[in-house]
This record gives sequence, C-alpha cells and structure tokens, in this order.
Amino acid sequence: WPLVETDKLADQRVFEPACGHGAFLTAALRDIRNYSRMEDSAERHRYLRDRIRGIEFDPFAVEIAKLSLTLADVPHGDAWQIDTGDMFKPGVLRDAANWATVVLSNPPYEDFKKTRANRWLKSDEPVTAQTKAVEMLKRLVPNLRPGTIFGFVLPQGALFQREARELRKSLLD
Repeated sequence: WPLVETDKLADQRVFEPACGHGAFLTAALRDIRNYSRMEDSAERHRYLRDRIRGIEFDPFAVEIAKLSLTLADVPHGDAWQIDTGDMFKPGVLRDAANWATVVLSNPPYEDFKKTRANRWLKSDEPVTAQTKAVEMLKRLVPNLRPGTIFGFVLPQGALFQREARELRKSLLD
C-alpha cells in the first residue's frame, strides 16, 4: 500500500488472478474498508464487493476465498465476485486488467500441458509461454491502465528464462 496515495486507497479496485483462498483479496478488503470511512455497514459491504474481484480454477478454493472475505466482513453474505473459471480463456485477463487499479497474484508456476496450450492456438489470444506465470503476465501487463499497481510472486525463472525476455523488456519500457 505505500505505492497508493492514502487519500485514494478507498477507491482502489483490486483483482487477484489465480486467487486461491483469497489471501491478497482479504488483506485488500481490510485496508480498503479501513480507509473508506463509511459508517453504514451494509453500504460499506456493497462498496467493498464492487471493488474486489478474483478468479480461480479450483471451485473449492473459490468457496474458501469467499468464506475468507465473508469472515473478514461479518455479518454480510458471501456475494463476492470470485469467479470459478480459467483465466487463460481469451479476454479474461485483458478485461480484468482494464478494470483493476491494483493487481496482486501468486500465479501457478507449472508449465502448460501440450494439449491445453494447443486449445487456443487458433484463438485471438494464443498461449505463447511455456509457464502459466509468464503467460499470465504477458496478458496482464500490456493491458494495465496507467497508474495501476501490480505485485506478483514469481519463480526465479521469470528473471532469466528465454520465454520471459520480451516480458522483461516490456516491463522496463
């Protein structure tokens, strides 16, 4: 949060791809809630629900993420915008990057399986990276709005692997 101006913290929109149990989202909820200065609990809940989104492939992890957010915002329900789905479907990460002002993630580190990578070779967004972490960044970074803050936990390979060379150059530019 030191990168976010304190007076603008309450207005941030946080997205977490591959959100798992929603650790980053839960932390963001607490901080945004504290800076919102809203007294009405139901109004504050709606406000928070509109500013926090995630996507996760594992349906059980989605339920845990919703439960984590619900427990962090008791007594409100679990109507959080955590989608069960594949973040690598065309347009998913691009649209999320356009919406968000903060993107946080600990992406999956594994390689794409050959059959999975081939599924979208003819689509508008073909899979071009060997690893899911690099592919996620390649789809997010070019679509981030100016001023968007992002933080990713990445494997060391992202620092030196050939497949991430263009991504590193893009980040430097």
